[in-house]
Amino acid sequence: MLTLSSAHPVYLAAGSTDLRKSIDGLAALVQEGFGLDPARSTTIAVSARSSP
Repeated sequence: MLTLSSAHPVYLAAGSTDLRKSIDGLAALVQEGFGLDPARSTTIAVSARSSP
């Protein structure tokens, strides 16, 4: 279970994300898509496309 305070921002990424990317690739998506520093204490929720 994840417990967050009201001061802890949570961002939801719309669309599907290729979760096969390395951590550096996902960090780059956070920087480019949200304009955020991925090293900060922030929660980003992403979803992957389901496979058939």
